[in-house]
Amino acid sequence: MNWKYKLQTSSLVLLSILSIPHILIPNSSSICRANDSPVIFKKNLIETEFFFQGATYIKASDIDIDGDIDLVAVADSSDVLAWFENDGEYQFTMHNIQLYFDGANSVDVADIDGDNDLDIVATAFGSYHLYHGEVSWFENDGQQNFTKQDIDMDIRGANSGIAIDIDNDGDCDVVAGAWDSHQVILYENDGQGNFEKHIFNGELENVYALDVVDFDSDGDLDVLGSGTSFMSVGLSDELTWFENTGSPLFLKHEIEINYDGVRSIKGIDIDNDEDVDFVGACFDSNKVKWWENDGTQTFSNHTLEYGFSSANSICIAELDNGLNVDIIAAHSAIDEEEDGIIWFKNLNGTTFNKFIVDREFTHTRFLLTYDLDQDGDQDIIACEWYGDIAWWENQPNVIVELNMPSDYFREGDPCRLTAEITNHSNYDLEQIPLFVILDVYGEYWFWPTWTQTGEYQLMDIPMGLQEQIIIEPFTWPSNTGSATGIFFWGALTKTDFSNVLGTFGFWEFGWGM
Repeated sequence: MNWKYKLQTSSLVLLSILSIPHILIPNSSSICRANDSPVIFKKNLIETEFFFQGATYIKASDIDIDGDIDLVAVADSSDVLAWFENDGEYQFTMHNIQLYFDGANSVDVADIDGDNDLDIVATAFGSYHLYHGEVSWFENDGQQNFTKQDIDMDIRGANSGIAIDIDNDGDCDVVAGAWDSHQVILYENDGQGNFEKHIFNGELENVYALDVVDFDSDGDLDVLGSGTSFMSVGLSDELTWFENTGSPLFLKHEIEINYDGVRSIKGIDIDNDEDVDFVGACFDSNKVKWWENDGTQTFSNHTLEYGFSSANSICIAELDNGLNVDIIAAHSAIDEEEDGIIWFKNLNGTTFNKFIVDREFTHTRFLLTYDLDQDGDQDIIACEWYGDIAWWENQPNVIVELNMPSDYFREGDPCRLTAEITNHSNYDLEQIPLFVILDVYGEYWFWPTWTQTGEYQLMDIPMGLQEQIIIEPFTWPSNTGSATGIFFWGALTKTDFSNVLGTFGFWEFGWGM
């Protein structure tokens, strides 16, 4: 066949793979793909059991030390602490650790007792009427059987538990907040999982969110906190940091009072000036903001987003492997008009571009980033009120467009096929599998040799726009007969063939006398 002969002698450089069984073209409804976004996000739901309502907090770590990343989560409506075992193919099995964990609201992962396996630290708020609560750790026996150990059973409205070596003595301590008693507390670990309680100097009214960071850049870890007047009369919203002075009591510094309900807070250098700023999700004022540090812990605030109804969770990461730290925010409002999860790409430390990650995940309780698939970039993980847990795979955004002078050729017509490939990511893609398939009446012919053996080539895809020749220019030959229903299919996959980065679907052509 003359057409096939011309294909065999042409020079092709592009993509396709629809008949390879283990490559699946993702459903477009599960992809965030803005033409100018550096990355796309593929949504993956994680199955939870029906009683995991009120999912509140989630952490990622290799709990069973088998080389893949698992998840640990709590749910305050169903009072459950559970871990989700990754089978290595991102299928997760839920294992309950603690039921009847009254008002479970935060969780962290660390080796608390120094036995080289990962234990779990969690807080439970307690009854909204009695305000009893607890801070506990769950000892891993190395086989993921967990035994509950009490840290503090006399803490009213426990929340925001963070496991970290705050005193730099080689073991993991715990920092937590006490909502009803307006306290920030350090639980100092003796290295064996026994804790001494230290209450910070100065109250933080209705402690809601904490972060641990070297806020004053003096080489030790401080604590950043927000308090909220939510469900309280006569109390004010407050932003505070507690300075580590070498004493376990810490020294309180007010940043801002009578503010607008910051429910999630993270400290990091946003503007690349070598001091620690912080970002916050402002529930009451429906804003996403960041606070700029002038280097002396004096702050000015900047609003990134107005009208972000019930802004509830925030996290920070370099999502596109750029030079600046980006901000990701989510809200907890049930509103179809709201965008659920938003990525603010940091362009230069002060200017941000907004991209929508997911419009439909709209009642988010907690948000974090982690390289869940261990491919070198940060993915997004979130849980929401109705018990759903999801993760969004971070993939470089590659757009492919085919160009052909016509879709119907006659004798003497000029013929060629090129592709414009736009790599919107901030880095070159190397050794990417590229496939091209010619579908001739249901038979697949694979480039570059045009056999039926499923061949492909590894290609480098640099940043920006490039044109690739698929079929070099030639004149349509005579005596070719006629045909319709002939297609090109195409796909560009990740290096391990685990997912599709870009496709051109199909492109139909025919010929006739």
